Amino acid sequence: MVTLILSIAGCILLFLSIWGVTVTMPTGYIALFIIGGIDGMRNGFTFWQFFLRFFIVGVSVKVFDIVGLDYILLTKTHFFQHYFPETEGC
Repeated sequence: MVTLILSIAGCILLFLSIWGVTVTMPTGYIALFIIGGIDGMRNGFTFWQFFLRFFIVGVSVKVFDIVGLDYILLTKTHFFQHYFPETEGC
């Protein structure tokens, strides 16, 4: 359950960084991995359990980046053209 929550938090951080709150991204991801690490240590995770947790978080964030941000936000909603109209057609 914590891995799922961390994955969702990573997606939210990525969305916020694209939306314009870029300063929160590095601090947020550091907190995300610290929380995941502390929870794993409390539950006696092995190296491979940690690896799997952070692999799932990383893949979830990347899939959200590709599908949610790159495909939908950038190509379908023309999000950047709202702020940078000169990029229309690029």
